[in-house]
Amino acid sequence: MNNDSPAPGPEGDGLDSTRETMRRDLNRANTAVGIILVVVLGLAVAAVIAGFHAAHNFSRAEQAEASSTERLWNSYVAQARAVRLIPEAGRRAKIFNVISNAASIRKNASLRSEAMASLALSDIEIEQPLRSIPAGVDQVEMDSALERYAFGNAAGDVFVCDIKDTNRLVLQAQMLGPGTHQPVRGVVFSPDGSKLAARFSGGAVVVWDLATQEKLIISGLGATNFPVAGMTFWPDGNKFSFGDADAQGQISIFDFAAKTKISSAIRVGTRPFRFQPGTMEVAIATDNHVELCRYPDETPIQKLETPTRVYAVAWSPDGTRLAGSTEDGDVYLWDKASGSARILRGHSEPCVRLTFSPDGKLLASGSRDGTTRFWDVAQGQTLVVATEGLASVFSRDGQRVGFWKPSEGYGIWRLTSSEGYDPLVCPKSEGAFLSVDLSPSGRWCIATQSKG
Repeated sequence: MNNDSPAPGPEGDGLDSTRETMRRDLNRANTAVGIILVVVLGLAVAAVIAGFHAAHNFSRAEQAEASSTERLWNSYVAQARAVRLIPEAGRRAKIFNVISNAASIRKNASLRSEAMASLALSDIEIEQPLRSIPAGVDQVEMDSALERYAFGNAAGDVFVCDIKDTNRLVLQAQMLGPGTHQPVRGVVFSPDGSKLAARFSGGAVVVWDLATQEKLIISGLGATNFPVAGMTFWPDGNKFSFGDADAQGQISIFDFAAKTKISSAIRVGTRPFRFQPGTMEVAIATDNHVELCRYPDETPIQKLETPTRVYAVAWSPDGTRLAGSTEDGDVYLWDKASGSARILRGHSEPCVRLTFSPDGKLLASGSRDGTTRFWDVAQGQTLVVATEGLASVFSRDGQRVGFWKPSEGYGIWRLTSSEGYDPLVCPKSEGAFLSVDLSPSGRWCIATQSKG
């Protein structure tokens, strides 16, 4: 049988092999391209998804930042309000700093109201930091000009020093008698600073004219252990009342114009007493009450009672109010006409010094707890609390206050308040203030209180 088909040669086999190889390479290339396209598509999808996540996270970050900023603003406002409600010295500067921080974030009516409320605050600044006094000296007294201070020592010497320099006047009375050989218990300047009185521990009293060093009053020279206290220059400076050891502990009044003791009456011993300005009525602290009576006949006028012992008393300059400090730290503020009392609370220890400002609007109470509280007399509220020492005397303009820290030294505070506001008093019976705002024209002021 004949087979006419030609047998495959070497050339045909090579061509088929080449074609197969090319086909396999093409398939591999197509597969690689497909894989690359899938990878690229996957990366694109991943990028899109990542973009969505990033946008979402950015939005959340923005919201978190906004929320954090809002919380920070609220914390600034809350801090300003808290500082305003705590009557500590230096709060005005602290509040304005906090309000400034809040204003850098956002300004609104609430922040403006807080700033307005802060402007009305009374505060104190230290004008002269505490200056040391000699060892063994318990306290010093300053004159109402706040230019000089005085103190006594255990040897019976009295020193009058200038605050601004080293000038010093030494007043000596030891040669007068055994009563003035005792330690000096206390000193006091006259209202105009021209005279100085010293009480010795045995009961003696000496008053000097500071210009001439003349001794105007000498009392109790023989007293070495006579329990007597109290000495006060009258507001006009023309008279001086004191517990008199030579008069068996009675109240004596010396008239500087007449240069004589004009009367001695009402035995007080160590009981604190003060004459009502412009009258011959005297308030005498006796245990847990204050007796008001006429001098010199001791005719009773009024009896003002307290739960605990009365430590000190002081009259307002116009004589309409009497302040008294008690053993439990409270301060009673009596209205002379009605006899009603307002109780000022805040001290933890008895007040040893009560001082009214020259206009009678402020009362400074210096306590054994180491603080001085400045009170708004009309409202009966604490305006500011100072911790550097005890208030001693207001300056004649009422803008500065001399203070002393027992056994350490003395200094001067300056009272600060805004001159750009007028106080509007609302009844305390309606509760605490919640908010306050002004109309755009500045004509109207609206305030809300907790009781409506």
